[in-house]
Amino acid sequence: MEETSEATTYVAPTGDLRLLVTHPKKGEADGTPSKDVTKTLVVSSTVMCLASPVWKAMFDPQGHFKEATWSTSAANREVAFPDDDPGALLVLLNISHLNFDQLPTTMEFDTLLNIAVLCDKYDMVKVIRPWIPKWAEPLRSHALERGHEEYAFIAWTFGDQVAFDVVIRRMVMKSLSSASGELLNGVGKPYGKVMPPGLLGELVKSLRGVGQRSWIHADTHEDSILGAREERLAKLLDLCYNLADEYASLGLPSSPPRFLCRAQKDREECDTYVLGSMIRGLRSLALLPSPIKVSSMNHYSVATFTGKLLAFECGFYASDSKNHYDCKYTIHFHKKVKIRNATTKPSGLLDSHRQHIEEQAKK
Repeated sequence: MEETSEATTYVAPTGDLRLLVTHPKKGEADGTPSKDVTKTLVVSSTVMCLASPVWKAMFDPQGHFKEATWSTSAANREVAFPDDDPGALLVLLNISHLNFDQLPTTMEFDTLLNIAVLCDKYDMVKVIRPWIPKWAEPLRSHALERGHEEYAFIAWTFGDQVAFDVVIRRMVMKSLSSASGELLNGVGKPYGKVMPPGLLGELVKSLRGVGQRSWIHADTHEDSILGAREERLAKLLDLCYNLADEYASLGLPSSPPRFLCRAQKDREECDTYVLGSMIRGLRSLALLPSPIKVSSMNHYSVATFTGKLLAFECGFYASDSKNHYDCKYTIHFHKKVKIRNATTKPSGLLDSHRQHIEEQAKK
C-alpha cells in the first residue's frame, strides 16, 4: 500500500508539537490503489495537557511516557497518532485551542461516532459538552435505524441514558444469532465493532486511554444483549408449551374433572377442540411435534417470533348453545405475549453501563 502526505494544518500557529495522523484513503473507481495518508497537525502541547488527562500523561514534562521525555527537545517535535480518525481529532483539537470558528455546524453519524471514540479514549467529554446537543440531537433518530446500532456507544460516551435504552431495546428485539452464537442484526449482518464494553456478550477492550486500558466482561451471559435475546425467546417458548400442557393435562383423570371451557355445555368437546387448534398452530411454527430449544431459533428475532405468535388464531367450538366463543384462548394468549415483551426494563444492560452513563452525564 502506498503512502502519501497531506498539507499541514496549523491548529496552533506557534505550536511546539506536530501530530502525524495516518489514515487509509480508499482507492479510486478507476483501479487506483488505496493509500495510507499522513496528515500533519501543528498543536500546542501545553493546551493538549490542559484539555485531556491522557494527553497530560503523554506530554507533561513530569510524566513517565516516552512523549513526555521529549518536552525539552527542539521545537516542532513529531508524535505519531496512527489510530485516531483525523477529522474527529481535528474537531477535538480545535475546541481545545479555542478555534470555535473552525467547528462544523452539523455532524455526520460516522464523524460523531469517531469523536465519541476519541472522547472515551482521551477522557474529553467535559471539553466538548457544550457542542454535544447541537451535533447529537439531529442524529438521535438513528438510534431506531438498522445499521446505526453503534449509536449505543455515542449515548454511552456522552451520558444519554434515554437514547441508550432505545438502542438496546431495539437490538434485543431485532437481533438474530449465527450458528456459532454471534449476535447479528435483523438482516443477518454482524454489528459494528464500536460498542460499549461487554454489551454483546463478548470479551472486549475498553478504549479509554493510556494507562487506563482494561478488559471488561459481562457479569454473566444473561447480562449481554445476546443473553437477553435468548431469555425472551425462552419465555415465549415456555408460554406456548405451558399453554399446550395446560390443555393437554385436562384429559388426565381428576376429581372433580377439570375444564377450561367457560360454557356449561359440551365442555370436554370444547377443550379438545381448542387443544387441537393449538397443536395445529404450534406445528405451523415448527414448534411441534418435538419441542424446540432457543439454540435452534437463530433465524428468529424476538420481534419476528412475537409477530408470529400474535398472528396465532384459535377457532372456537360450535354447538347449539353458541356460548363457546369466549373459550378460545387467542385474546388471553396474545395478552400474555405482549406482557412478556413489555415488562421490566430492556435487559442486556450491565450495572456498569448505567453507572458509566450517569458519570458521563455529569461531565
